[in-house]
Amino acid sequence: MRECATSAPWATTATALGSTLDELDLELITALQVAPRAPWSQLAGPLGVDAATLSRRWARLRESGTAWVTCYTGASQVAYGSLALIEVSCLPQDREALAAECARHPQALSVEMVAGSSDLLLTVATRHRAAMVDYVLALGKTPGVTGTRTHLVQHLYREASQWRFDSLSRDQQRGLPGSGAGPRPDPGPITPEERRLILALAPDGRRSLVSLAAELGRPEATVRRLLAGILGSGKAVLRCEAAQPHTGWHTSFTVWMSVPPADLARAAEQLAALRDTRLSASTATEANLLAAVWAHGTDDIARYEARLAETVPDLRVLNRAVTLRWVKRMGRMMGPDGRSQGCVPMDLWGDAHG
Repeated sequence: MRECATSAPWATTATALGSTLDELDLELITALQVAPRAPWSQLAGPLGVDAATLSRRWARLRESGTAWVTCYTGASQVAYGSLALIEVSCLPQDREALAAECARHPQALSVEMVAGSSDLLLTVATRHRAAMVDYVLALGKTPGVTGTRTHLVQHLYREASQWRFDSLSRDQQRGLPGSGAGPRPDPGPITPEERRLILALAPDGRRSLVSLAAELGRPEATVRRLLAGILGSGKAVLRCEAAQPHTGWHTSFTVWMSVPPADLARAAEQLAALRDTRLSASTATEANLLAAVWAHGTDDIARYEARLAETVPDLRVLNRAVTLRWVKRMGRMMGPDGRSQGCVPMDLWGDAHG
């Protein structure tokens, strides 16, 4: 058993880039990316520390807003609702206030201030296409907004709950609790009771069954069954996140690309396999493929696009947006230092603009 090891293959790089998380912090976060609700006793062996130490570590990370576990609807629900990335242009003096207003919308999963052809980038989910139209129309009427461009997502090939910091050895990964057989291809739409559970888990994906049962007014056994059902089917996912500037991954950006339609699925899957890709999706615009990427620095943007050209020769990069600041990231209100400052549960069933 140990409190913290002294070296890892990535430790020097992370330290040089200003990471404020030590090795055990990142190992714990990575373990929770794999098994978000695993008891500390099950993680103690693979991480080489006692359960009490892990509990204290996580309490410190969570209370400081440095790391958290959230819950949201899975990729399977894109077929039943509507998901889009919306580029927003605005008056320069209104950018900060507009970003803050959009971050309060429960349908706005993420809000980024970006450098590129637009000022803000919103990731928006609604219960159906008509609700997305309502959202976009209301957004266009917001004071300060000078233009919007909507990229409807057709299919998610990879989403960020599958991305890992990779700070665990293979032996450590083998010791983690298994993730089961994987989501079903078509689990069906989310029921009202499942929606309530997802929203209850959004602020803290590790909430106890006792706490959830008390909030939902349902027996603990029923909540356990519902939770196993939404996670096992892929209707919902749990995602462990960390304050990006404190992890050594200092740069995030979105790339819009065009590939021949016949090559779209293959290109999206190849894109999803690249280490830095957190999200890969096909879209219903001229840019029929997009990727959301994390990198160690801005120099990695050119290197990533060079790898794209090698991986998919017919691919053309049409646009890119580099994140200047996350205002909201998957329901989490973010401070200037990248730490979580609260939660606005992602409710795609709400009315336009909440």
